Amino acid sequence: MAIPGKFEKALLKESPAAGGGPSLGDVAGALAGAAAGVGGIGGLLPDLPWEGRNLSFKFNPDKLVLSKSASFHEQPRPTSQQAADKTPPPPQYVGSSNRTLSFGIFLDEWDKPIGGRDVTEMVSTLQKLMDPATDKPSDHAPLPPRMSFHWGSFVFTGYITKADATFTLFRSDGSAARADVSIVMTEHIDTPGAQNPTSGGPAGRRARQMVEGDNLQLLSYREYGKAGYWRALAEINGIDDPLSVRAGTSVLIPSLADARELR
Repeated sequence: MAIPGKFEKALLKESPAAGGGPSLGDVAGALAGAAAGVGGIGGLLPDLPWEGRNLSFKFNPDKLVLSKSASFHEQPRPTSQQAADKTPPPPQYVGSSNRTLSFGIFLDEWDKPIGGRDVTEMVSTLQKLMDPATDKPSDHAPLPPRMSFHWGSFVFTGYITKADATFTLFRSDGSAARADVSIVMTEHIDTPGAQNPTSGGPAGRRARQMVEGDNLQLLSYREYGKAGYWRALAEINGIDDPLSVRAGTSVLIPSLADARELR
């Protein structure tokens, strides 16, 4: 008896800009079609694409972890007894962070003890997806490629922010044949402000929580479509060094009109 979804393989694929490139459904359908006539054991498939920004997994992750956090500002409790008897004000909601997706993948090329793919090179290809692209206009902050992880109907789009590899098996020539890789992705959602900064930003101010690897230039590009508004973010938040803002810091985001005046 066939097992439903046996060949529904997970993969990482560069996410095209809105309105261009193949859809995620097209990619998943193409992979399912290619696998439909292939036999395997325990989910194993022959060599699948693993180059550039198209990475297909032989083995599916055993679990996916979705995380999200929110920040609140609480006033310090008073020290005097009279003030301590008063009911403290409720915490002020500052903002929430983008979701993160954590999962592990198993890279195994031991089925080819001689001449098989070197797993260290596969890991290097994966880790290069955290390097900024070099073909962007100088007006934009350098960003790594935006990737989509999809597995059946589950799709998560964002940037790879961490990839740790542990090599567990080696061939006689010293090349790695097996590795466990832990991956963390941070979600990225297109907003009208980031797509078209000339159309105007949302009214008022909101907050964004910095994540690991963030800086004000990247945040400016995500919010306004240009990196140059980092000065406005720094001024309104009283930040002296835009490159050393700690992860978890809540940053107020002014409207595009305010940012233009502060720039």
